[in-house]
Amino acid sequence: MADLNANINISSLIRQDLSNKVPGSSGYINYGSLSSSKYLDQNSYPNLSLKYVNIISTTTTLDFTALNDPIDGTVNATGQQLLFAYLHNSSSTSATISPGGSNPYLLFGSNPVTLYPNETIGIYCESLPTVTGSSKTLTITTSGHVTVAFGFGTTTTASP
Repeated sequence: MADLNANINISSLIRQDLSNKVPGSSGYINYGSLSSSKYLDQNSYPNLSLKYVNIISTTTTLDFTALNDPIDGTVNATGQQLLFAYLHNSSSTSATISPGGSNPYLLFGSNPVTLYPNETIGIYCESLPTVTGSSKTLTITTSGHVTVAFGFGTTTTASP
């Protein structure tokens, strides 16, 4: 079995316009130190055991117990926690990420999240719900292209 690993790098640049805050100013303040990195593999804590990567190009409900990965085939994350999520909207229209209508997985709670054109959301978390038969679906509403990558695993120490 090939090694399964993920190196998650999330960084942000926030640029604040000072022209309306400081009289006579036309400058900006850049906050560039907002970054985080986490490496996960089969022997890390938390333990990464499954991944799913795909490009969504139409409204789709993902079932975390039966994901059709174009490379790895069917991925069943039952009993696993979602450890990281990466969502990138490369289209010119907004996309919506929301709990599925039936057996919803509450990635962002019960409310939908809008992913604006060319926006990326990256999440690393050890406390999201475990995928079960009643907590398993996520709906992505798009008319463009949304790249998704999910990593599933457990928050118990892996065996060597």
